[in-house]
Amino acid sequence: MDFSFSTNWRRRTKPVALTGEVWLVDLGMVAKMRPCLLLTGYPADDELALVTVLPPTTALRGNRWELTIAKPFLKPGAFHLQQVQSVSIAAWSGGWAC
Repeated sequence: MDFSFSTNWRRRTKPVALTGEVWLVDLGMVAKMRPCLLLTGYPADDELALVTVLPPTTALRGNRWELTIAKPFLKPGAFHLQQVQSVSIAAWSGGWAC
């Protein structure tokens, strides 16, 4: 019997994400999807099924940790660099936030 397993176990039904894109991600807060800036792209087959994201905020404090990137589909605000999170690729909506 052959008990070998395929290393290509992830379903590729979602578009491949690129660093710098904004995607809708389930961050587990109040059961809603939030737009997030992708800091890492889609993981390779030999990597953990995680991406690193940065959610935006509209509660600006004017400190050095706020990164303002104008996106026409987001409310005015900034990405807060102290809110970096790693999330499972299963938490993606399967579409861009725009």
